[in-house]
Amino acid sequence: MFEQIFRTNILGRPAVVTADPEINNYIFQNEGKLVEMWYLDSFSKLLAQSGESRTNVFGIIHKYARSLTLTHFGSESLKERLLPQVENIVSKSLQMWSSNGSIDIKTAVSIMVCDFTAKQLFSYDAENSSDKISEKFKKVIDAFICLPLNIPGTTYHKCLKVIKIK
Repeated sequence: MFEQIFRTNILGRPAVVTADPEINNYIFQNEGKLVEMWYLDSFSKLLAQSGESRTNVFGIIHKYARSLTLTHFGSESLKERLLPQVENIVSKSLQMWSSNGSIDIKTAVSIMVCDFTAKQLFSYDAENSSDKISEKFKKVIDAFICLPLNIPGTTYHKCLKVIKIK
């Protein structure tokens, strides 16, 4: 069992990495008991959290996101409700992409998945909306996963400027 677990450092923090489904399931079952949740420092700095409040806020956010995800995208929901919709959106997307000379498949699939998820969570209609939510979502994700370097030109610095303006 333990030959598939690796100790390493991620961004200067000790971490354990595994890709084994059984081990991952065990870890998720013991979340908060045997393992400690950790997010990049950029998360806490962008959300202005520190100390104990940092852990509590991330725990609340994590539990909410997990509950929301399982409710909308759990295995039963996938089989009964979502699979036909996924099939439909993939067919439409493939048809649309086939008329283009070339596409960046990673970007196109990311936009498709983001638009589909937004439609499921809050009835977002990508076809009839001038507001491109996938672009905004990408900027938010980029800010959360960047290194927290407050140096002009970095993603983190740009995000801090936006937060200070509002």
